[in-house]
Amino acid sequence: MAFNPALHPRGPNGRFTRSYARHMNSLDGTKKDKVKASWKSKAFKGAEDARTYLRGLLGGGKSNKGTGSPTKGAGSPTSPLRGFVDSGALGRANESLRAGKTSPEVQVIDKEMKPLPDSLDLCRSVPAKKFGSVDPKSLEGMKVSDAGYFPTTIAPTKPVPGNVKMHIQAPAGTPAAVDPDSGQVVLGHGAELAVDSVDVSPDGSTEMSLVALPGTGQGDGDAPSADAPDAPDVPSGAPDAPASPSAPDTPPAPTATPAGAPVGGIGDVIDEGMPSILEGGPEADARRQRARQQLGDAMNGTYAGLTAEVTGASRFYGGPDGENPGVRATLVLRDADGNEVGRAERAVYRDDNGDLVAVHELLEIDDRNRGGGGLASAFNAHLTDWYREQGVSRIELTANIDVGGYAWASHGYDFADENSANGVMDRLRDTLGDADGPDADAARALLARAESAPFGSPDYPTPFEISQLGRPEGASGRDATWLGKQVMLGSSWEGTRWL
Repeated sequence: MAFNPALHPRGPNGRFTRSYARHMNSLDGTKKDKVKASWKSKAFKGAEDARTYLRGLLGGGKSNKGTGSPTKGAGSPTSPLRGFVDSGALGRANESLRAGKTSPEVQVIDKEMKPLPDSLDLCRSVPAKKFGSVDPKSLEGMKVSDAGYFPTTIAPTKPVPGNVKMHIQAPAGTPAAVDPDSGQVVLGHGAELAVDSVDVSPDGSTEMSLVALPGTGQGDGDAPSADAPDAPDVPSGAPDAPASPSAPDTPPAPTATPAGAPVGGIGDVIDEGMPSILEGGPEADARRQRARQQLGDAMNGTYAGLTAEVTGASRFYGGPDGENPGVRATLVLRDADGNEVGRAERAVYRDDNGDLVAVHELLEIDDRNRGGGGLASAFNAHLTDWYREQGVSRIELTANIDVGGYAWASHGYDFADENSANGVMDRLRDTLGDADGPDADAARALLARAESAPFGSPDYPTPFEISQLGRPEGASGRDATWLGKQVMLGSSWEGTRWL
């Protein structure tokens, strides 16, 4: 399996960011085409005319208490955005958001986000190196989202060799905060942008055309595309805007669904509360039935020749301390003749931030010779689409059981905690021993990175990198072996994958 860096997002403040890029589905394409077909942006005579327009969006003067920016007179309103930038509040907010958290700064800045009254042509220019190993051209046709606030300018920028110049069509209604003095227009966190085209000039400059999809931004975007792979990181670019999104630290209290009422999604099933095995009576039975039906509608089907059927739904507790409520689905796997040949368990719970988290607990087949090759890939791909539709933030699992340590690493799962990473690094040292040669040199270089780079930083080795150490070109199949595969086979580590 070739590793595509565009499908495994990383950011400067953590192993993965909540930013993403996904293939546009038909609805995304329709939204983009409607914006472009009716596009008529606000026209300006010059820079001062544009600044005057932005001042009009501020209204009267207001205090920037707590931002470090003085308040100007009522005749010359001061933008709170400038205070957020100068005091570092915007940067701190973006760091929290990209790490999947919220902060007091996020709550304050969100209050300054207002829908644009007119459609605007906006620009942004970032060094190509901010895209890391992702080729900007590979984003063409994708839907990208910066988990943090997305800074742009109302003033056009010139193409620069080595930079990616973005032209963003932001339709009226797009949430944004503005600063007239600098001409900045900062889009709300979580804004989804359709990458319409990417053109590379002979001089090395790149121009990217994007369309802000209506109804997104400030964390209110549509559910991610169900037909999309995991997504590349969206570079933050601007030095004053480290970024990122997330659910509030203190989520609003869920509203219970009345017994007998239809359940709209897996989040509703969890919020309603799954009864324990000790609870009986018509109401508890009705809740179990609704949960089983919801999970069955999502998971029942045929995958790689085997049929999966949800046979039960039960209470589940997840999280580091096993205290976060959720629901578990128990499934049986049958062959074409209806014989039971395996079983599976999948769960979803709410974490402390209120985010939905999927847990892959069990998937086993009694006799591989009776079929099931490719089952895990097909079943998990289907579930990943459903997770995204339901707003699940990430998948968690324990990578073990013979081949699991290698299989999940090769599928791009990352270490969920430092203890897991240290355990695999120790296995690599033990397996390496006193070996020499190119593969051993590469392994020692990777170990040196693990010692010098903090866990969670972009330079810290990933499970995928370890799994591919010494892999010969074209090597595949169960019988093929190499250094990294030997290390990861039989390993046990906690893994996570952001959606």
